[in-house]
Amino acid sequence: MLKNWIIPWIKKFQLRISNYGLFAVILFTLFILPFITNLFTSEIFDICLVVIITISVYATSENKSIIVIFQVIIILAVIGGSRLLNLTVLYNISRLLLVFFFLNRVFRFIGQVSKKKDISLLTIIEAINGYLLLGIAFGSLIEFTLLIQTGAFNFTSAELHFYDPFYYSFVTMSTLGYGDLLPQIPQAKAIAIFVTLCGQIYLVTIMAFLIGRLLSLGDKSDS
Repeated sequence: MLKNWIIPWIKKFQLRISNYGLFAVILFTLFILPFITNLFTSEIFDICLVVIITISVYATSENKSIIVIFQVIIILAVIGGSRLLNLTVLYNISRLLLVFFFLNRVFRFIGQVSKKKDISLLTIIEAINGYLLLGIAFGSLIEFTLLIQTGAFNFTSAELHFYDPFYYSFVTMSTLGYGDLLPQIPQAKAIAIFVTLCGQIYLVTIMAFLIGRLLSLGDKSDS
């Protein structure tokens, strides 16, 4: 009896802490780290990505899945190996793996939010985490594109700052479009369109879930 109560409580507590932790780490990586110039290096950025990868598994309630654990081990090994061995090919592979991993996490977050019976702070944090991971996934995709196709955007891989692809990703997802970073070839333009559409579709989908849930809760309270 006690076991049946404790285990669900632990899982809920773990889900809450991991989502808040993931939110904090992503905010630090995207918004605080750039101001700490002495620490703002590609190696530190990758370390933050490793932390985000690990916490995101717990935040999507899949920490016991062997397949997911295997995916995390492979990604961490490739990222670490690319840094230790300084292999460009391995680094490129790590960026591509990040794209698929984070996109998978985004779908998991959408599933979690859609199953919520009420709207809480945790639900909002989960929705935001999904959007932020979507931007990181597309940032990794843009970086991968730049590394394999020089001139895909209006800055070359030699001039590439590791933060630029992620900046471009979020600017494009939000349809802000400053125009300082631009796609130069058809493939890059197709990616830009894809990023824009996915960013808007995510917001529309999540808002539909949240508003629908709020309306249903309002109907129940009225009745």
